[in-house]
Amino acid sequence: MQLGKLNQGEIVAIEFLRKHELRGERFTRDEMKRGQTPDFRAFKGSDFVFYCEAKHIQEDEWLDKQLSQAAPLEVVGGLRPDPIFNRISGHIHEAAKQFAAVNGEHQLPNVMVFTNSDRACGFRDLVSVLTGNFYAEDGLVEPIYLQHSEGRIREEKHTIDLYVWHDDWEERERLFYRLFYNRGSVHYAAVCELFNSHPGRHRCV
Repeated sequence: MQLGKLNQGEIVAIEFLRKHELRGERFTRDEMKRGQTPDFRAFKGSDFVFYCEAKHIQEDEWLDKQLSQAAPLEVVGGLRPDPIFNRISGHIHEAAKQFAAVNGEHQLPNVMVFTNSDRACGFRDLVSVLTGNFYAEDGLVEPIYLQHSEGRIREEKHTIDLYVWHDDWEERERLFYRLFYNRGSVHYAAVCELFNSHPGRHRCV
């Protein structure tokens, strides 16, 4: 697969797969014309092992756009829901629909790869959207994000077996990823094995 034809999120997803000796293949044009699909089928050798969807979180330009269109001395901005959590939950909602279109019986795992280019956003925000909790530095846990975790993605988030997070400003050669598993998934053990991850060593939704 030629990386030059992929967007940034898809490039990171393919590199993540390669790191684990997996291969991503796009759906055919005919398949995509018939309906929604995730970005890739993932293979280990000749075996088709899971579906993969890549999402790119880009810097929020809401205020910048207002400033560029404002008259001199005009006050812009205002109150609105936190865009970071809405964007993450929106990506999960969209991915869940794409997975359901080709994997409605959940016979194979679904893997979602986030590439984050927004320095105001981070892996903890994904965890908060999935769990509904705020995690303080001192260990305090407060369930203040339940409107996201228990909203439209309440059931959808459990159809995704592994969430992968990569901050795009990290060194490319390191390709540092954070993984968040769905322990309730029937594919939990299989996904852990594919990524050489011990089932008891990571946080799960």
